[in-house]
Amino acid sequence: MPNENIERAILRGTGNWRVSSMKKPCSRATPRRRWPADPGSDHDRNRIVGEFRHLMTKNGGNMAEAGAVGWMFHRKEEITVPKEAASEEKLLDLVLEAGAEDMKDDGSAWYIVTPPESLETVKESLAKAGITPASA
Repeated sequence: MPNENIERAILRGTGNWRVSSMKKPCSRATPRRRWPADPGSDHDRNRIVGEFRHLMTKNGGNMAEAGAVGWMFHRKEEITVPKEAASEEKLLDLVLEAGAEDMKDDGSAWYIVTPPESLETVKESLAKAGITPASA
């Protein structure tokens, strides 16, 4: 162990050690960012969004406002029924009468697509027919 390390340890132990007595490995100071205890607060979110927007603009991009692409998406519910539970014709008739929009085949299961307001109605009609969904 070098003598400098031993001397530094002794100075630290006696309380006489100062930052100026330590050799600095580099002359350039690097900025450090200290995050607050709650990284999810609105203040931090707004600051981060502002910084990100600045970076995007600086590099030729732009960032859309919140909800700008919401018109492209629709809320849908999905019910998964194992293929062994019912035949395609029986299940299709049952769920379409209950208010479902579509039924898709995925090899091992049927995926029933319904609007959110029809989910409970479709689940109830499946239960009356004795069909237990794997997930809803």
